[in-house]
Amino acid sequence: AARTADVWLVRYDPRVQQVAIKAGENGGRTLPHRNIVTALILLGKAGSGALALPAAVPGEKRVLLLQEAGAGAVIDAVRL
Repeated sequence: AARTADVWLVRYDPRVQQVAIKAGENGGRTLPHRNIVTALILLGKAGSGALALPAAVPGEKRVLLLQEAGAGAVIDAVRL
């Protein structure tokens, strides 16, 4: 049987950001984070025709993911 796959657009900020940690063993500390995901957008099903790609957001990077339908394994990824 043919597998179905979802196409996702991931937007992320590659810059280092200082994040205040509220709980856990690092609670109360501020730690640097980078590549923070800012949006995860389902574009549609693979093979269903042309998919609309939203415009880029200044300062953010983008990746397309091909994932087995139903929260399955990631099959492929490509940076845009």
